[in-house]
Amino acid sequence: MNKNLVALFIACLFLSTLTYAQGPPAGISGQVIDNESEAPLGFATVALIHAADSTLVDGTITSEEGQFRLNPAPGNYLLKVDFISYNPTIVSIDEYTGSPLRVPAIGLQLDATQIQQVDVVAEKSELEFNLDKKVYTVGRDITAVGTNAIQVLDNVPSVTTDIDGNVSLRGSGGVQILIDGKPSGLTGLGNTNALRNLPSSSIEKVEVITNPSARYDAEGMVGIINIVLKKERASGFNASVNANTGFPDNHGAGANINYRTQKVNLFTNLGANFRRGPGSGFVFYDFTEPVSGIEFSRNDREHERGGLGGNAQFGLEYFMNDQNSLTGSFRYSKGDEENEADILYTDFDINFDPLSEILRTDREEEDEEDLAYSINFTRDIDKKAGKKLNFDFRYSITAEGEFSDLRETLLSGNGIEAAPQQRSNNEESQDEYLIQFDWINPFSKTKQFELGARSTFRDITNQFLVEQLNTAGTFEPFQNLSNDFDYNEDIAAGYAQFANEKGKWSYQLGVRGEYTNVTTLLITTEEENQRDYFNFFPSAFLTYKMPNANSFQMSYSRRLRRPRFFDLNPFLTFSDSRRQFAGNPNLDPEFTHSLETGYLKEWDKTTFNASLYYRHTEDVIQRITQRIDSITFITRPQNLNTRDAGGVELIGSSDVTNWLRFDANFNLFYFQEDGQNLGESFTSEDVSWFTRINSRFKIANKVNGQLSMNHRAGRQTTQGSTQPVTTANIGLSSDIMQNQATISFNVRDVFNSRRRVYEQFGDDFFSNGEFQWRARTSTFAFNYRINQQNRQRRRGGERPAGGSDPFDEGGGF
Repeated sequence: MNKNLVALFIACLFLSTLTYAQGPPAGISGQVIDNESEAPLGFATVALIHAADSTLVDGTITSEEGQFRLNPAPGNYLLKVDFISYNPTIVSIDEYTGSPLRVPAIGLQLDATQIQQVDVVAEKSELEFNLDKKVYTVGRDITAVGTNAIQVLDNVPSVTTDIDGNVSLRGSGGVQILIDGKPSGLTGLGNTNALRNLPSSSIEKVEVITNPSARYDAEGMVGIINIVLKKERASGFNASVNANTGFPDNHGAGANINYRTQKVNLFTNLGANFRRGPGSGFVFYDFTEPVSGIEFSRNDREHERGGLGGNAQFGLEYFMNDQNSLTGSFRYSKGDEENEADILYTDFDINFDPLSEILRTDREEEDEEDLAYSINFTRDIDKKAGKKLNFDFRYSITAEGEFSDLRETLLSGNGIEAAPQQRSNNEESQDEYLIQFDWINPFSKTKQFELGARSTFRDITNQFLVEQLNTAGTFEPFQNLSNDFDYNEDIAAGYAQFANEKGKWSYQLGVRGEYTNVTTLLITTEEENQRDYFNFFPSAFLTYKMPNANSFQMSYSRRLRRPRFFDLNPFLTFSDSRRQFAGNPNLDPEFTHSLETGYLKEWDKTTFNASLYYRHTEDVIQRITQRIDSITFITRPQNLNTRDAGGVELIGSSDVTNWLRFDANFNLFYFQEDGQNLGESFTSEDVSWFTRINSRFKIANKVNGQLSMNHRAGRQTTQGSTQPVTTANIGLSSDIMQNQATISFNVRDVFNSRRRVYEQFGDDFFSNGEFQWRARTSTFAFNYRINQQNRQRRRGGERPAGGSDPFDEGGGF
């Protein structure tokens, strides 16, 4: 009956307020208040029930002043009043005659269990284990407050991000990142930089799927990361607002607003931020084949990056009836940055005496906009059996503009000449359409068949104009770098999969077919490159449920990684005139066979997950750096022969006491790359590991702390090695204002150690370097909740059992 009461109340704040404005008409009226403070409780649920048979007669929600009015026929009734985090109250109304009736104020008492359970578990993010995926609920993770999506991912088990924002899963790149289960313009231009404009306050959870089934796109060599944005489903009106400030500049504000009635759910996420921070680095070169007397060279870099950013999402769910629902949403994000970089080039002779010093300055203005419109229609053909049909449509537009002013000044020496003043203007745009349907048809409680299809159409244009100052003092186009590049990608896919359960065993078999058509056109030279290919991607899952909450699963899938836009554009970037990057239009896609075995064990307050995995990849896409003259290097993506990678991953979570909780993640892996096809020794192999430990603890009443440490061991690369990195984050939080608000403080990268230290070599050079994208940050934040309480997270044995749904092996959206 409680579900019916929540689902059938008439959520109409406007109508109830309008009724009061018209005077005291007939009906039953009253006010709902907090039992202790006597403060009115707006947006509480009021249900009118027949006393004889407990059937629902009418319902409403209270106004902002806690007032309500109902207009039933004469009879005997019960008034049931409910509100989030309060105990429900029932008031008896005997022999109502139809005349105006004002009931005494109805006081609600806060749920004592929620008041008493202000411990660390209620305060922090929840880590949910399943055999096929891990779910990290951002919640009120203290170290994630005031951060962005890239920094949130750094807290997620199995996931690592480097100082450049590159995302890896179990130590390997090639991850497919989705927003709400769909590709997004935030990652569609070939990098993850735009995710820095997505604030953590708008993220509900992150799903990590290491071996996806045929239901998912085949894209993503090592797996899929799905970022799920917030969308409240609680009845009535609820909201939260937040603000933060920090050093270096990290200031922001946002709001998450939700209003739900029986027929409609409205949700909104808003955010704005200003971030700006310094970074630095250097590269030192030792040339084994010196040119122009230059034996050594050092590049020192200082930069300051950042600016304004904002995002807004508006959505509407319309529940037509018990079987059909329609959801529409609109998301807009914008970034406006001013970036400054200074690079000092110093060249030395064999005696390490300076030959020349040149200062290169880059002043860049960068603007980016992303719009996305989406529609979802869901028909629950048979809710009890789980039979349903989903239809999705999405259209997104992304535009990015970069204008740079570049100057070089010879500070000393007379060897290498400084380049003339240059300026560049880079305009990029992307249009993307997505159409998808999924049909889920259970034959019985143990058998299920799924069928689906999906098409995406993506067009990207890049117009890059470089101008150089001539001797007459005017700017003229620099043809060696200017170019127009068009990228068109069409993908059509379909899948089918069948699942069955017999006793303790269950299995799922699926196959996905994808047709890819990619055309690139270099307008500057009229060079066109067209490729199309069709491939099958099978998947298989076998699960065994053992006694005492033990589960075991084996899985296989075939994956691919398509070359992205930036991988294929052959023209050079030149913000650093001595270290350049160019694409390769002849790149082939990667194909991967992935095998995984997983074990999950749950105790009352502890969960343990162990996985063994192996991947074999062909036509590996890897960036190779080569020296092209005395001081200039160019990096291009190339296809290597193969890569074999395997490892073991251990993840655990335990509520040690009611004030202390530990989460830990350890990954030991081996890899071997064969790049002999390129004619040089681009072969590497190594054993490496990384670990993450996160502790959450209660310091005092309503004061909680969090400490996390990450360590990434050193490893060999195709052309060198990287050094170990250890970082730490710490945070404190406290609930105030009767648990309606929270203040928090965190420091990320406590020891200022998050930097990439590396060595690189080629046939005629050796280099070592260090780079730090952003220095240590500290943030103070305030969050205020309206009609929300500090919701208790699942604890110990209440966590969802891994693999409990035999039809969800491999997951799905």
